[in-house]
Amino acid sequence: MMFKSIKENLTTIANNQDNISYASIAKYLLECMENNVVIKSKDCALACFVSESVLTAFAKKYGYEGFREIVIRIKVENEYYPHQNNLKNLNKDVLENNFRDFFEKNLNLVDDQGIVIKKLINNIKTAENSYLISCYEQEDSVSLFAGELQFLGFNVFFNSQRKNNSAWLTKAKKEDLFVFFAFGIDNQYIVNYFQIALQKCNKVVVITSSSQKHKFLQASDLIIIDYPDRENISISTRTSVLTFLFANILYELK
Repeated sequence: MMFKSIKENLTTIANNQDNISYASIAKYLLECMENNVVIKSKDCALACFVSESVLTAFAKKYGYEGFREIVIRIKVENEYYPHQNNLKNLNKDVLENNFRDFFEKNLNLVDDQGIVIKKLINNIKTAENSYLISCYEQEDSVSLFAGELQFLGFNVFFNSQRKNNSAWLTKAKKEDLFVFFAFGIDNQYIVNYFQIALQKCNKVVVITSSSQKHKFLQASDLIIIDYPDRENISISTRTSVLTFLFANILYELK
């Protein structure tokens, strides 16, 4: 199950005409989100011809504690997944600087971490068990990587069901390897499991983004995937760079 963003929720509400006021509120919020406009409840109420109490009712109907939570979620999501304005900036950058140049910066960042990556490869070779635990965003990519490692004969475990991850942490041995993948905004459970793994195992590697690495400074090793340019990086770009890393590792292991 993939994490459903606030933008997806608002789009669904905006397209539902059962409650015209709620659809209007959702459309207003989407417009603010696309244009990076600071959202204030008073402005929203005036624009949508409703009272601020209606905004509270709107938020609670769709599972939020209040209108303030919606505003915070929009702010957080815009930080990690830039929308229309940033896409326009990206299109401009592509025309002026060539997207290939930008993408190669990300690949070069992986190459620059060759020593740490080589260490990870050696850990995979020598570990009796390797456990891969991923955030929602990169679940599919990590699943494919785990499958290829298993095909090569390595004792690698991966499961998209979180409850199984806790079982692995319980039975893990000191010499086992844990590799965590932390990207996006829904990764607090990764942080929690990471803290437990640190108490149990000597080898705890985290593959993450430049904006998330501060959460994992105690890791045995950190591998940073995206070039630190938050306006331009996208999930598809990050996935491609992560796949490049996986391909390098598999090439060395064959």
